[in-house]
Amino acid sequence: GDKDDLIMMTPESFKASYDIEVRTGHEVTAIHPEKKTIRVKELATGREYEEGYDQLVLSPGSAPIRPRAIQGVDLPHVFTVRNVNDIVKLDQYVNQSGVQDVVVVGGGNTAAEEALYLSGIAKNVTLIHRRDQLRADKVMQDRIKNNPKIQVEWDSVIEDILGTDTPKGVTGVRIKNLKTDKYKDLEVDGVFIAIGHKPNTEIFKNAVDLDKDGYVVTSPGSCRTSVNGVFAAGDVKDAVYRQAVTAAGSGCQAFLEAQRYLQECKS
Repeated sequence: GDKDDLIMMTPESFKASYDIEVRTGHEVTAIHPEKKTIRVKELATGREYEEGYDQLVLSPGSAPIRPRAIQGVDLPHVFTVRNVNDIVKLDQYVNQSGVQDVVVVGGGNTAAEEALYLSGIAKNVTLIHRRDQLRADKVMQDRIKNNPKIQVEWDSVIEDILGTDTPKGVTGVRIKNLKTDKYKDLEVDGVFIAIGHKPNTEIFKNAVDLDKDGYVVTSPGSCRTSVNGVFAAGDVKDAVYRQAVTAAGSGCQAFLEAQRYLQECKS
């Protein structure tokens, strides 16, 4: 069916249409490749059980890195951004909410992309970075430098996000310059935190090979992991693109490789 049909389908109708069992309210807490089992926790009851598998596809995605404890981080108009997909989702919200002066926290490609994107829909954009040079690609750095609507606060971090209770929202940020130890308040009505993201691979670290950043290591051009019969798809193996469309393609590739692996085992 089309995307809307899939979103609205119940586990029962998914099973009837695609012969795929969907278990909601369950969480995989460990995998044991040597036994070809996974450990599953039923969230409602806390009951745990083990289940066997023939092939396993790891695709738990990734999560944005949350900043250290900052007062006001849970206020409305404070967003934690993982990639450009999340930025696009904020377009309508920014326009509807009237947010005009915003800060972006970060120095990599995601932060640069976000600052550039927001410069097209907000009045002013301030990029706050803790170092004296961005980590983003050279092309991104040049675009930031040449954009008159983007200002950069170098060597700085956010100490507090300032706001009001009535109405509840952001009114500014207090930043600290790490070289001078001086503080400065900026009047803003939106804060976008883009300091990176991490793959959700903690439970896999003793089961399959991970790289230094926690991504699942797969064979070049493949979804095969270091363990036979275990495949990885999406953000857990992709440190470069991290887009919904590339994750979907990776999922399809992993399914086809798992299917081929099963056929090879039976032959």
